[in-house]
Amino acid sequence: MRYPVVGQDINVVELFHEPLVVVLPADHPLASESRISAQQLHGVDFVTTDPDYSGELSAVVKAWFEKEHSQPNIVQVATNILVTMNLVGMGLGATLIPGYMNNFNTGQVVFRPIDGEAPTLALLMAWKKGELKPALQDFIELAQRQREPANL
Repeated sequence: MRYPVVGQDINVVELFHEPLVVVLPADHPLASESRISAQQLHGVDFVTTDPDYSGELSAVVKAWFEKEHSQPNIVQVATNILVTMNLVGMGLGATLIPGYMNNFNTGQVVFRPIDGEAPTLALLMAWKKGELKPALQDFIELAQRQREPANL
């Protein structure tokens, strides 16, 4: 899952942080770029996700643009990232979403890495506090070991 986590009876461990990428209509002028900076997105039509439905995505994107002193032209707000990507594919503008969404790419959009420090979203593992079944305990321990840096 992703942040925010609501509820005091939930344990959470961060598994990794996934960088966001720029998604553009395939025929967008910036689509030929290999990497895209925040400054290149200044004033560009932009599709964003509704903060009420996007977890931390909307806040992370907004904070990144503010940090980079760039302001896209928000033309549409969508309730989820699949709708966001489809609106981009229809030519409404660019967006920033996690790169795993490229698995759902129908060819109407292109994914480009961010030039510079990309904002990230944490991927979490969560479970209810309390007594754990042995299989779940083993799985949690395995996940925690996998996220630790390799011993060299």
